[in-house]
Amino acid sequence: MTEQHKKQRMENDREIKAHSDGLQPMLSGFIDPDSPADFVKRWEPGVAQLKSNLIDLRARAAFLQVIAKLIVMRQVPQAADAPAPPLEDCLPVRITAACFEVIVALFLEVCSLCDSENDCWSGRFVMVLVNLLNCEAEGGRTVTLLTRVYNHPIWNKVAFWQDTLLVGIYEAYSAEAVWRRHQSVDMAQSLAVQTPFLAKFVWFMSLFGIRGDQARKCIREALQKQAISLGHHALEQHIRQLVHQVDAAEAQAACSAQAQPAGANSQAGGFAPPHRELENAVVAEGASAALPAEVSQSSTLDGSPMASSAANAEDDFAAVALGVQDGFGDQNLDQEDAEVPVSVGSSYEQSEDPKPSSPGAKEPADTLRKLGVDQPSSSDVFG
Repeated sequence: MTEQHKKQRMENDREIKAHSDGLQPMLSGFIDPDSPADFVKRWEPGVAQLKSNLIDLRARAAFLQVIAKLIVMRQVPQAADAPAPPLEDCLPVRITAACFEVIVALFLEVCSLCDSENDCWSGRFVMVLVNLLNCEAEGGRTVTLLTRVYNHPIWNKVAFWQDTLLVGIYEAYSAEAVWRRHQSVDMAQSLAVQTPFLAKFVWFMSLFGIRGDQARKCIREALQKQAISLGHHALEQHIRQLVHQVDAAEAQAACSAQAQPAGANSQAGGFAPPHRELENAVVAEGASAALPAEVSQSSTLDGSPMASSAANAEDDFAAVALGVQDGFGDQNLDQEDAEVPVSVGSSYEQSEDPKPSSPGAKEPADTLRKLGVDQPSSSDVFG
């Protein structure tokens, strides 16, 4: 990894931190179940600024990271010294209806940008987060963020699911490389590293209505295109683990269907995703266009991904790029506390002279339902 790469990465980190610091006060209120009735109205300028900034990958990353952090903070700890749960294992968080509509509009914007820019890293975050936010609608029923983004065309694309799977796999290898480096004794390399995201990848596919036969084909094609990078043994083990998840999910669904009385709805009170027909689009060249080049190059051709012969600098770049490490090796830790220059557009402001909220204040009219574009057409979703 060159000094130019390292300098660029540090500059991006500073930019992401500037956006995160600016977003924290606003997004904390949106995720707060007790946000005052006038909160959405007061933060209209900040929301408009955020929506404009999402075109920048760094602002998009900051938005998703802050939302994820706030959801983890809302989890009830199992014990006083228990570590924070992985995002994939978090329980859903309920927010107010007014805040929910703003979050829906922002996530739809993120989905559109992920689609147009082949941003599978952000898409992987969205895939997890949409299961973790909901609100109470009229009649007391629960509306989830998943149901509001379900019809977006990004979820129809084979290339998106395949690239997102590859992000998860390379993220796992990068995390293991960092972990091995901090062990006092040499540790054997794993052929197929498992993470909470990979353990639930097939479950995410099922939530978006992807049938078992489509999931198997998608998984096999994605991994076989990476056969040289992964190596034969790791390739076979990854396929075996993921296809086993598909088989187990289908068996569980069949048992549940048999246990239901005739005519009963197995998804009563919940969201039953209609089956989706994936678009048979050609995957981008290399099937990993959205992955950092250094991630793919750090694997050798001898069948052992992330081999010990890879330089620490390359491991650092992969780990930092995929979010499993904060910095590069022995870089000066004092930089974390250094002043972060706030770039243009990373400051998110409230309306001027906000009026103090009162317990009897009414919800703002429309609750910003018209913020952003309407939901994308579903005409090309189901075949």
